[in-house]
Amino acid sequence: MQMIMNDIENIFQSKYGRYIKSLKEISYDDTNTQYLSTLDNKCFCYDDIMKEIYCSEDTVASPDAIFFSDKAIFFIEFKNGEMTKGTKKQLKIKGIEGGYIGVFDTLSKNKDTYTFDIVRNIPKKYIIVYNENKNGGIDKILGHYTKKFGLTKYEGTFFETIRIMTQKDFDRKFKTKKLVKVL
Repeated sequence: MQMIMNDIENIFQSKYGRYIKSLKEISYDDTNTQYLSTLDNKCFCYDDIMKEIYCSEDTVASPDAIFFSDKAIFFIEFKNGEMTKGTKKQLKIKGIEGGYIGVFDTLSKNKDTYTFDIVRNIPKKYIIVYNENKNGGIDKILGHYTKKFGLTKYEGTFFETIRIMTQKDFDRKFKTKKLVKVL
C-alpha cells in the first residue's frame, strides 16, 4: 500500500502542487468571514483540484482538503454552520463523491493504470471539523452526532474511520503534523 500511496501523493504534488494551502486558508468560510482552523500546516485544497478536474462540467461534491499517509487517504471537511438534518446528506455526498469519484477521475486523468477497484480499495479516513460555538456542547457526545447524522454505517465501508471534532480539538491534534511534502 505504501508504494501506491507514494505514487498517488507524487501525482498530486506534480500536477496539483499549486493548490497546496494552509489549513487556515482552506478552512475559511467566506459567508461568515471566519476561519475554522488557525494552523499554517499545508494541505491540498481538494475543492480547487476538483474545480480544475471538472472544468466547466458539474464538479463532484468534495471535502475541503485531502492529504496522504503511507496507509490511507485523509479527507477534511470544515463545517462552520449549525449541524442540521440537511448537513447529513451533504456530508455523505461530499465524502463519497469526493472520496471515490473525485479521486478516481483525478488519478485516471493523470495515470491510466488506476482502476476504480484500486481506488475503492485504498483506505480512506474522513475528518469533519465543526464550529463548537454554533453547535453548543456536542463535543461531549461526538459518537451521538456520528450516529445521528447517519455516518456510522459508512465507517468500515466507505471510510476506515470517520471523526467529528471541534476546531479546537482539530488544531490541537494537527498542530505538529506535517501533512504534505512542500517542494
